[in-house]
Parts: sequence; C-alpha cells; structure tokens
Amino acid sequence: MCRLILALFFTSLSLKAHVLYDGTNFEKGNYLFDLNTDYFSTSSTYSSDGSEFNLDEGESYSETNASFLLKYAYSEKLNFYGGLNYRSVEANYYYNTNSLINVKNSGIESYRFGLDYFFQKNKKSLFSAYGELRGTTYENANYQSSSQIPSDDIVLGDSGNSYVLGGYYTYLSSSSHFYRGHLAYRLPANDLSSEVLYDLDSVWTFNKWGILVGLSGVYSLSTSEFSEASERPVQATRVSALYNSHNRSYLAGKGSLFYQASPKWFLSFNASQVAMGQSTDKGLSLGLSLSYLAGGKSKKELEVIKENKQFKDYRIDAEVTKVSPRGKFVQINAGLSSDINKGHIFDFYETDFYGGNTLVARGVVYESSLDSSIVKIVKLFASKRVETSMTARAK
Repeated sequence: MCRLILALFFTSLSLKAHVLYDGTNFEKGNYLFDLNTDYFSTSSTYSSDGSEFNLDEGESYSETNASFLLKYAYSEKLNFYGGLNYRSVEANYYYNTNSLINVKNSGIESYRFGLDYFFQKNKKSLFSAYGELRGTTYENANYQSSSQIPSDDIVLGDSGNSYVLGGYYTYLSSSSHFYRGHLAYRLPANDLSSEVLYDLDSVWTFNKWGILVGLSGVYSLSTSEFSEASERPVQATRVSALYNSHNRSYLAGKGSLFYQASPKWFLSFNASQVAMGQSTDKGLSLGLSLSYLAGGKSKKELEVIKENKQFKDYRIDAEVTKVSPRGKFVQINAGLSSDINKGHIFDFYETDFYGGNTLVARGVVYESSLDSSIVKIVKLFASKRVETSMTARAK
C-alpha cells in the first residue's frame, strides 16, 4: 500500500510553486501546523513471492489514520519537526473457518521526530537531506500459530522503532511546473528487512491550484533474519499483509489536488493505488491534508530587509522639518536649489548616534520651493511613521 500523506511545506523556489511537500523549506522562524487524514481499504493481498490473492466473501480490512505534525524553521537551512499518528483498524475474518468475526483496534499508533537540512540552491533546483526516528506506543505479541491468537486481537501496525535517512531533489522546469524526486534508506520496525523508499513527482501550478501526479514505492533489500515468510512469528494481522511482512515491496501511482485558501492556509486532496507488490496489500488510499503557516517575518519585514540589503548611491541628504497631523505629508529642508523637483523620490531613515540606519518610509515630492519641499508619503516600511529630524535621502 502506498499511504499518501503529503505535508505542504513551503517552497523557497517561488510562490507560484506553492504545491509543497516533504523536502522543501520555508522562511526562518516559521511554524507549520499540519493535519492529515487518510483512509485505506484492502481489495486483495500480495504474498511474499508476488502472487495476488482476493479476500474471501465477507472478509475485509480497513484503516484510518489521522496525523498531526509541527515543523519549525530554525534557520534558512535547518528545520526540525515532530508529530503523532492516530490509527483505527477494523477487520472481518473467519474464526476457525466457521464464524465471521469483526475485530477493531485504535489508539496513538506512533510518534516521530526529524530534521531537514537544505543545501545551496539556485533558481532552478533545490536539494535537501533529512533524518527521522519513528517509534510506536505498543508492542505486538508473537505467536507460534494463528490458532493461538485471541479472537479479538488485531495489530495497529509494525511495533518498535524505525529510522529513515534520505533526500529530496526539486527541479523547476518552468514558472508553473517542477519535478520532485525522493530517495531514502529505511530500517523498519518489527524486525523487518531494510528498505529503499523512492518517489518521482511532476507538479503543475495554476495560481491558487496545483496538481501532482507521480509514482511511489518501496524496494526491499532482503536483509530479514528469516529466509522464508513461514519462519516469521505469527502476529494478529488477520486478513491483511500490510504488517509483519517479509521483504515487502510495492509500486503505486498517486495524485493530488492542492488549493491555497489564503497565504497561510493550504489544502490538498490525495489518492494512491498500488499497481504491484510483494508481502503487502492492494487497495485504494484517499487522504486530505490541511496546513497552516505561522510565525516568521511578515511581508513588510521581508521587504524592509530586501530594501536595506540593496546598495543605494544617494546624492541628496536632507532632514525632515515638519510633519502633517496625519503623517501623510512631510516637509524637508532641501528644494530647487538642490535640484529637487516635483516627482523626486525620497527614502526616509531613522538614524542614531550609534550608527543605526532603519528604512521607515518612501515618498514622492509633491511641491518644491527654493530651499524646502513637501513630500507625500506613499509607502511605509515600518510600524512607525515619519517624524521630524529623520533623514531624507534621494538619488
């Protein structure tokens, strides 16, 4: 099964490419709150040799996941995250080949902690690496045979700790299209074989909407201590082959529809379907993701930083001598004698004895006389307004 849980992590390539997922970074100081839910139902199972088996009439297996993730951008290159996953599973199976039994289980299935590190990027591409630890809140019981399993027992998943180390590569092919590749090594829980995870996605963006299509899969490295599936201890997996598997692998197709509800709210609808596999289940997975971005620098703060970083060769330095009651107009002590005419643009700075030089506002000369000018404030870069004695500069 391919469980499509795509978190909307905010890309640094461009706002147009706002369809985001694992492996893309966001602004320093941001917090990302991400809620995901997905539902999966088994249609058939794959044995360890890849043979497909349909469920008997009346048999079924389904599970629902609801996960919460909090991500923090510690710096432009380093992000930390942590989260919890709640799972509910249900199965109908034949007990002693006679009666059909319904069994359920639910609870906090796992927790996870991880970090992302972003390498040098350019206008076309971005590469990142990540590491993650995932642990479960339960331990599965092992049995010698299925007849020893209590009739009301069913596992939530693979118990124990798992570790992942991998990377993402994103390539922007145009202003509205990019590719994303993912490759990782995973050491799973429950004494399963180590695995290679892979994804290849193609994403198109249209203003507030985005579409993703791609492939996702797992390749087993066949490092299990058990040479045959029959040698593994039996667990209460019932009619499903998702857990306590033997050298599992699969290839699945996936798709997502993304929507940017506002600059801070993102929504996605996800679906995936396994095409082939070994020691796993075949079925359709449907999901919904909701993300909220908080913290970080405001748009105005980022604009100020950008303005301050730019080198400006000012020719004229003046001083604010008067300010209108509402702060819309100011008077400066330079005019026609300094070649200042109507339409001239001035930047206003707050300076101090210690070398402080903060851009506050920008204005346009409204009226000019010999030694003074009236400037209309057209843009503020700070929460404060222009005051007397501030410095006015122009090219």
